[in-house]
Amino acid sequence: MPDPWLVLTRTLHYAALMQLLGVFVFLRLVQPEASPRLRRRLRGLAWASLALAILSAFCWLALEAAAMSGDPLHLIVADGALGTVWHETRFGVNTQIRAALALAAALALALILPGHERRWRDGLLLLLGAAMLGGVAWVGHGAAVPGGLGDLHLADDVLHLIAAGCWIGALLPLALCLAEARGGAGAAVGPAVGRFSLLGYGAVGTVLASGLVNAWFMVGSPALLVGTLYGRLLLGKIALFLVMVALAAVNRLWLAPRLETSPADAAALQRNCLLELALGFAILAIVGLLGLLAPAMHAMAG
Repeated sequence: MPDPWLVLTRTLHYAALMQLLGVFVFLRLVQPEASPRLRRRLRGLAWASLALAILSAFCWLALEAAAMSGDPLHLIVADGALGTVWHETRFGVNTQIRAALALAAALALALILPGHERRWRDGLLLLLGAAMLGGVAWVGHGAAVPGGLGDLHLADDVLHLIAAGCWIGALLPLALCLAEARGGAGAAVGPAVGRFSLLGYGAVGTVLASGLVNAWFMVGSPALLVGTLYGRLLLGKIALFLVMVALAAVNRLWLAPRLETSPADAAALQRNCLLELALGFAILAIVGLLGLLAPAMHAMAG
């Protein structure tokens, strides 16, 4: 089995990048007129997410260097393994690029801008967050396949990650927005919930379509879903995804339409958002493990 510390590090890295992207998806596409209080809270969440993304990226790098060299962590600097992975491997170069993007994001986030200029900053941070999250695909299974099929698989992985980040990452900002509605501002937050629903339709559809393509690449046949560890974990991921979709349907079809006439339903909607977020984190934990396992087709061939 893979190193549990590496699984945890990968999971936290995915979660941090998705949360960073989700903050600016929310501020730019869902609630650009967020209150000053909500904007301050989301700004703090963005800083925390960026810090965790940077820390987990370098922990991931160190764990990979130890795994590649066979040396314990405390020796990877002295024996040059860390420098070799940093400079001479695709993983290290990818980490360098994403570190540069993280630095650009930190500089943009540090800017205090008024009004319309802030929207430009939020849009830039949205793009940087998408680039950092999508960039992780270059160290995944999709990047290991040469030729045209490999390019298609890689593009599908990038799309899958960004779509998932737009959905999962925007859930906590929405929950914080709904917390304001619990004070009687249900009518004010209603349009934001509607825009989030439209975003959710696109994100969920993209996650579903790209996930099916990815399953075709990684599994190949229904028999391998139950015949390999990779396939069984993928089935667990699919089950959690379907529960998330069911919760999202309840939110959209039952709770959201009642929000303006019954602000108390904001509390139920907020709880469902947080439950969706917890399920999303469980999915990311599975993803953190799947990326370290041989795909089902390769495992069966082996």
